[in-house]
Amino acid sequence: MTPHEDEQASLDDELLSAIDTQEAEIEASTETAEIEVTEEVAEEESTVEITEEEVQESEPLQAPPRWSKAARDAFNSWAGVPGGEAYQQAMLEQYGETQTFATQKAQEASTFKKQAEDWNAIFEPFQQQMNLQGTDGPRFMRQLLGYYQQLNANPAATIQQLAQSYNLDLANIGQDQPYRSPTEVALEQRIEQLSRAFQGNQEHARQRELDRVNQQIESFANELDESGNLLHPHFQQVQESMTRLIQGGLSEDLPSAYEKACMLDSNIQTQAQAEAQRKSVARKAANANKARLAAKRPQGKHTGEAVQVQKLDDELLQHIKNQAA
Repeated sequence: MTPHEDEQASLDDELLSAIDTQEAEIEASTETAEIEVTEEVAEEESTVEITEEEVQESEPLQAPPRWSKAARDAFNSWAGVPGGEAYQQAMLEQYGETQTFATQKAQEASTFKKQAEDWNAIFEPFQQQMNLQGTDGPRFMRQLLGYYQQLNANPAATIQQLAQSYNLDLANIGQDQPYRSPTEVALEQRIEQLSRAFQGNQEHARQRELDRVNQQIESFANELDESGNLLHPHFQQVQESMTRLIQGGLSEDLPSAYEKACMLDSNIQTQAQAEAQRKSVARKAANANKARLAAKRPQGKHTGEAVQVQKLDDELLQHIKNQAA
């Protein structure tokens, strides 16, 4: 047996029990009425003519078409059950109340939606400006209403405050100036306020970019190699030349600008050539020293090779001294 059948059987039992109780009460009241009638004799007997009327059976209640088939079948299963019609009627009334409530809420939602659309239509032209100021419609409206309340409470002080906020000198405002409607004044003030906010944002962005570039330049200038030496030792000397190369579009980044600036600087090239020559001489001296040490090792018969190595060492040392001088 399904849960629905269990529920229906339970309800049937309850309905049958209620019907039995009601019949017992009716029977008891009938007996009491008969006793009272025997005690009192009516003087006149009225005859009641009973006319035959056509009794038409009422049409069975129908479930709403919007219900699912399972719900309609469950509803129709109560037809013909004692008390079932009352249960069906209660279900239909409850459904009607639910539909009325849903319709009411839908109408309220439609009203709220219309109000929201009206407010959005008011704030939409100013949405970009509000975004720049980091505000939204409700906060902006609260600010305007705050000004409205202040103007009503203390107009003079509020006007002075607004004049200071918008850098207006009230003493210079005369009758000779052309008339501007409150809407024009408000729009001009709003434009000025947004312009200042926009300029402030531009300055802030420019400062952030400048800080980033300065940090990048500082890191490039102080970059070290594995030995702890500066990778760009001539940076301070060629910094201005690097700037001109980048601004002129001849270099795209700091490394290429540094390399080109060093190539264009004659002093740096001279120093680089001298440094390369010094390293070459030092390398030759190191090789000669190795050869000299190798020649000092006992190698059998003397051939005069050690004398030649010593002579080469002296020449290299003398050349290094000349370069240092």
